[in-house]
Amino acid sequence: APEPKQPFILTLVVCCDSTCAFINCQSTGRAELHGGNMLQVHGDNLETISTITIGPRQCTSVACTASSLQNGAASSCTCIAPWGHGTVGVTATQPNGMAHTKDLAVSYRTPSITAIGWLPGQALAAGGGV
Repeated sequence: APEPKQPFILTLVVCCDSTCAFINCQSTGRAELHGGNMLQVHGDNLETISTITIGPRQCTSVACTASSLQNGAASSCTCIAPWGHGTVGVTATQPNGMAHTKDLAVSYRTPSITAIGWLPGQALAAGGGV
C-alpha cells in the first residue's frame, strides 16, 4: 500500500448555492455562508479525504478527486456545508486519522430579514450584491 501522505488545505471557495453554478457568487478565503452552500476545498493529498468538518459539524455529500482548478493545488473536495455560527475552522480528515485544519476559514452570517427578501436556507454571496 502507498505511504499515507499528510493532507493540506490551501484554499476554500464557498458558493452561494448548492451547486457552484454561478461564478459571480463565489468568494474565497474567509467566506460567509448559512448551511446548504457548496464548499470547495483545494490543496494537497485531499483525494483520500473521508470527512470534512466546518467547526464542530460535518459536511454532507463529501466528494474528493486528485485534481483541482486552483493554482498550486493538486487535489480538491466538495461538500455541502452544515449550518453554524461565528468564524470557525475547516478540517479535512483521512480514514487513517491524518488531518489538516485551516483555522478561522469560514465565517457564518445571519442575514437581516429586511435585506433583499432573505429566506431561511437561502444563501447570500459575500458583498451582499444582487
